[in-house]
Amino acid sequence: MKRILALLMALCLCCATTVTVFAADSTTSNEVDYLNYEFPADAVVLYQGVDGVIYQSEQKSAELASMTSDMTFNYVDFPAGHWTGTKTFTIENPHWMPFTTTYGTFKIESDYQSAEVHMILDNGMTTTYADKNVSISNNDIHFEFKSSAQNLNVKCFPTNTSNVYGIRAMCWLY
Repeated sequence: MKRILALLMALCLCCATTVTVFAADSTTSNEVDYLNYEFPADAVVLYQGVDGVIYQSEQKSAELASMTSDMTFNYVDFPAGHWTGTKTFTIENPHWMPFTTTYGTFKIESDYQSAEVHMILDNGMTTTYADKNVSISNNDIHFEFKSSAQNLNVKCFPTNTSNVYGIRAMCWLY
């Protein structure tokens, strides 16, 4: 009886080790193409890469002025004469779910016509979505990116200021 059981087990092991399973690679790709964005006709691309895009557009500014759903906003002020150092504020990402696109606008306001602020938008860890000098003459700076971070950091430091006029740096996400 032991010999028969041993023979059956040996046959089972032999059969089990000779079965080969072939897995075929999928021919379709599920990767997201970060370099293809649809821009307005008057868009001027300032930066485009695998992490997102930054551009200017009067058409987009007018379109976004009418949007109010799922919009978040925050700002920081640099008072006249007190502009040294970096100021950071947090803004909630309205589209933090995976594979959704967040749109944003960054703008500065000042009575000083040469005012300029360096803006960095990041997730607080490793990813930077925007890194740009913004001046009054830039008008609105628009950007698009994909992020699963619920809160994003906007770091600002003035690069051209006045002792008479302050600067307000503002950011909208939608």
